[in-house]
Amino acid sequence: AMATPRDRAIALGALAVLPLVFAFFVCTARLATHVTGNLLGVFWINQLLGLGLPCLAALLLLRPSSRVLGLSRPPLPALFWTLAMTSALWIPLWGLDVLRSRWLQDPAREALFEDLLRGNFILVTLSLATLPALTEELAFRGLLLPIFARAWGGRTAILATAVLFAAFH
Repeated sequence: AMATPRDRAIALGALAVLPLVFAFFVCTARLATHVTGNLLGVFWINQLLGLGLPCLAALLLLRPSSRVLGLSRPPLPALFWTLAMTSALWIPLWGLDVLRSRWLQDPAREALFEDLLRGNFILVTLSLATLPALTEELAFRGLLLPIFARAWGGRTAILATAVLFAAFH
């Protein structure tokens, strides 16, 4: 289908709003740090308020469709194995990060590692791996990718969202 002026306007509007969403994301992190004093609390508040809610609101308002790219939902076993493999890889990578933080003497990260050792593995995994992954997928693939695809085509949309995703990190 041919891109309409409305499609292009929505895509440009999404690009224009991104710095505001990023600023809101940073502000919620600072606010959460003062309110909770707990790094896990910061992650939850930041991800849900700073990224999740703005994206959900935009999804409800714009209703972009992934059918623009010809994508389909993967089978449930593929999703399960992807989650299992990434969770299994996350554990040794976290260990390496803890070693790095001890070397750099980063007490906040050491506190998270202590939470892991105390048996809060599920809470820490949800906070640091699952929740950010869900909100980022919602933002970049669920919202921006279909909007950009309608306006500029699949290849440009994939490249633009990849660059924005990398810049976000």
